[in-house]
Amino acid sequence: MSGRLQRRFSAWVGRDRQREIERLYAERVRLKADALQSNGDRPIRLSPAQHRWLNVLRQKIDPEALRRIDLLAVAE
Repeated sequence: MSGRLQRRFSAWVGRDRQREIERLYAERVRLKADALQSNGDRPIRLSPAQHRWLNVLRQKIDPEALRRIDLLAVAE
């Protein structure tokens, strides 16, 4: 792969990844608002199966990005 093509591909991948991060962040905000409203401000409890599922998803996300979209983080 030529250097120019490789740079274009890397830029495209970076933009695609950034769009996905932004989508996940918006989804986090929406889900957190829904969860807090429906749960009466009580802590959200997850089942062991839900924890396993989230851990599988977390492995695919950059740790820095994960801190930005963490559903259990303090609300903004």
